[in-house]
Amino acid sequence: MSILTIKCTDCGVEFELSDEEQEFFNTHTGIDGKQMQLPKRCRACRAARKSNPYAGRIITTRPSNGRRVVTNSHTPLVNRKPFAEVLLETVKTSFDKVLAARPDCAPTMVLDTVLDIIKVTTQNRQRLNSENVYQLAIERLEEERALNS
Repeated sequence: MSILTIKCTDCGVEFELSDEEQEFFNTHTGIDGKQMQLPKRCRACRAARKSNPYAGRIITTRPSNGRRVVTNSHTPLVNRKPFAEVLLETVKTSFDKVLAARPDCAPTMVLDTVLDIIKVTTQNRQRLNSENVYQLAIERLEEERALNS
């Protein structure tokens, strides 16, 4: 093998792939078990893409007028909390509110109800909101109280 010159798809700069790098890509498999492909981006663009996975992605939205808006996102989503953090805050807030509103319910029952509602909400790809989870949990606990009475 000889040194291979590839043009970066992001910045257009030509970069070289040494024999060792070529052999690495040809002999290793990716996460899905398929053979790895040669890189399309130079090291700098690969590093930039890893640090900001949303850069350069197309975002499509439909405003209230029904027209489709397509934007090219080159800026990172700033001040966005990780989903796990939002999830934990929602569980804590909803649990505390429901327990305060329904002190007659067992804490484990309240927690199970809150977690079940959050599970259904995220499976249906609905926005996670502690106020909605609180209202749904109160309604479900009222239904369970009515069934048990």
